[in-house]
Amino acid sequence: MRAAILVSLLLTTVSCTEGLREGEEALRSAPSRSPSGSASATLPAAAPSGTAGSSAPGRPRIELERPQRDTEVLSPVLIRGTAVTASGRVTVRILDAAGMEIAAMDVDVSCGAECRGTFETQLAFFVPSAQAGTIQAAEDGSNAGGGDAISDQVSVQLIPGV
Repeated sequence: MRAAILVSLLLTTVSCTEGLREGEEALRSAPSRSPSGSASATLPAAAPSGTAGSSAPGRPRIELERPQRDTEVLSPVLIRGTAVTASGRVTVRILDAAGMEIAAMDVDVSCGAECRGTFETQLAFFVPSAQAGTIQAAEDGSNAGGGDAISDQVSVQLIPGV
C-alpha cells in the first residue's frame, strides 16, 4: 500500500513539473500587447554574448552546473546546465548506486539547435535509503548505436524523501 502511495505521489510530482514547464513555454511564445494595443511577438531569450554557434574549442558540448559534484540531493532535484546540440535537446538521467536509471527526461535547450543555451528541469526520484548516485546529461540520439552519448555527469548522494 505504501509503495502504491509513493508511486502515485511520484507520478503526480512529475506530471505537475512537466505541466509547469509547458505553461512557461506557452507564456514565452504568446504574443504580448504593446501600450498602443497592437500585438508583438515575444522573442526567446538570447544566448549570452559570444556563445552562439558551436562549442568553443576545449569546452564540452554539454555541461552540468547544478547539482554540484558530491552534494546530497532530495527529490525532486533541480538539474541545470548549458549545451550545444544538433537537436536543441538534452536527455537528463538519474542513476542509483547500482547504475539503474530511476528517472529521466528530455529537456529543450533555450536557444534551440547548434547554439550554446541553457537547460533546466526538476526530476523526481525514489530511493529506499541514502546511496551514491549519478546525474547524467547527454545529447539524445547522438550515439551511432541509437543510444545517448554521455556528455557530462556528476556523482551525488541520493537522499530518500518522505
